[in-house]
Amino acid sequence: MVVQLTKGLGGSNKPESVDVKLIAYGYEGGFAALRPVIDKIAITFDIPSYEDQQGIKTFLIGAKEDKALLPASPANGKSNYGWRLLLPIPGSGEHLLLEAGPPTPKNEATKSAPFLRFEFNPAKLGAEGVLYLREWLRDNVLLDQYLWSDIATSGRVTRLDVAVDLLGVRTENLLVSSHVKADGGKPFKRLAYHSLAGQLETLYPHFRKGARAPFCIYDKKQELADTGFEAKYGSLSHVRVEARKQPNRPITTLHKMKNPFLGLTVIDPMGKVDPPETAHAWVFFLDSCRARGVEWALSQLPAEDMRVAYKHAFQEAERNVWRAGKLWDFWPAALLQSGLLP
Repeated sequence: MVVQLTKGLGGSNKPESVDVKLIAYGYEGGFAALRPVIDKIAITFDIPSYEDQQGIKTFLIGAKEDKALLPASPANGKSNYGWRLLLPIPGSGEHLLLEAGPPTPKNEATKSAPFLRFEFNPAKLGAEGVLYLREWLRDNVLLDQYLWSDIATSGRVTRLDVAVDLLGVRTENLLVSSHVKADGGKPFKRLAYHSLAGQLETLYPHFRKGARAPFCIYDKKQELADTGFEAKYGSLSHVRVEARKQPNRPITTLHKMKNPFLGLTVIDPMGKVDPPETAHAWVFFLDSCRARGVEWALSQLPAEDMRVAYKHAFQEAERNVWRAGKLWDFWPAALLQSGLLP
C-alpha cells in the first residue's frame, strides 16, 4: 500500500507515492516522517589467537593480489590498522570496509585494538546484502573458527548512525535545537553549510572541533543530486536527520540503547500562518530565529504589541515534526529488519 504526498520543491504539487510501511507518522499538508534505519555501522572484533591472525593476513594478501578485495585509503589520511580493504557487495553498489592488524602498542601495558574492524551501510545493503556479507566473512575471513553470532555477542559496535527521513519539509525552513549537555570539555558550536544562493543544506546543531558531531541534518535530495544520483522520492523535498552514536556495546544489546532523538527539537514554522505583518517580514523574523534563537528574535521587536502578535503567529505556525518517542517505537523493528541480529 502506498500514500500520495504532494509537498515538493519549488511549489510542486506533483503527487509522489511512498510505501506506507516506511512511514512512522505524518499529518495534513503532505508531510511524512519515515521510520528509522541504520545508515552506518562499525564493529570491532578481536582474534586472540596468533595463528588465526596469521591465517587472516595470508588470506588478505591473496585476496588483494587477486583483486577480490580493493585497497581503501583512510578518509583523514590516518588509520589504526595495517590492512584497510573494500569488499564489493554484488547487486548493491556498496562495499564492506574491512580493517585488520592494528599496530603493536609501543607500551606493553597498553592493550592493542581489536584485530578486526568492519564498517558498512545496512540500509543500503538490505537484509540480503547483510546476509551475503555475514556468509562471506564466515567462509573467508573467520575461517570457520568464528560465527556471526560470536561477532554479534562479543564484538563491539563503535559507530552507529541512525537516520530518519523527513519528506515534504525543506532544510532551510526548519528550526532545529539540540539538547546535548555540556560536559566540561571544549565548548560546543553550531555549524551550518549554505549553498551559494544562501539556502541551508547541512546543519550540525552541536559541533565540537576534533569530535564527531552527535547530530547532522541535511538536504538529502540535494546531496543525491550533487553526487550524481536520482532523487529517491521524486519531486518531494527530502531532509535527513542523523543521530551519530558510539555505543561501544554488542549488536545483541542495541535494542536497549536510549533514544538519541530525544536530544533534538525539529520545528517547521512555514505551515499555515497568518503573519502579523507582510510575508517578507515574517521570513526575516524566522531567519533571525534560526540565527539567534526564538526568544532573542522576539526580544528585538520594537514594541510589546508586535512581540505578542509575532509570538502568537509563531505558536500557530509551529508544527513540531519531531516526535522522538514515536520514532523510537520503530527502533526494535529497524534492528530486526537490518539483518544484523544472529
